[in-house]
Amino acid sequence: MLDLSKIAAGQLVLSADYYSMKNVIEMVVAATESLAAAKKLRLNIEVSDDMPLGRGDERRIAQVLLNLVGNAIKFTDSGKVCIAAQVANDWFFVAVADTGPGIPDAELGRLFREFHQVDSSNTIQY
Repeated sequence: MLDLSKIAAGQLVLSADYYSMKNVIEMVVAATESLAAAKKLRLNIEVSDDMPLGRGDERRIAQVLLNLVGNAIKFTDSGKVCIAAQVANDWFFVAVADTGPGIPDAELGRLFREFHQVDSSNTIQY
């Protein structure tokens, strides 16, 4: 909530430092692996050892990835959550995939709206 307020006020300051995407992913996995283990979910990582350094706000990148992985674990009852990263044309491509129920096609257009939950029945369950 505080970050959203800062963004709306134009006061969120990003830092542009060098960071290791592999280390960011490992940190997110370390923070979420107990949640996955409690649900008996496999947590797979697909990241090459020779990924170059990136330049950006490592803290914010980790925050976004932690949110995505946390939601993947939260909404997946069985199977796995996979975090994959690769580099192409000097860009990182990072994906989080899971074996959960997914998002219905009709809801995809609302995906990035603030405070939107796809299905209120899931709110009760999760």
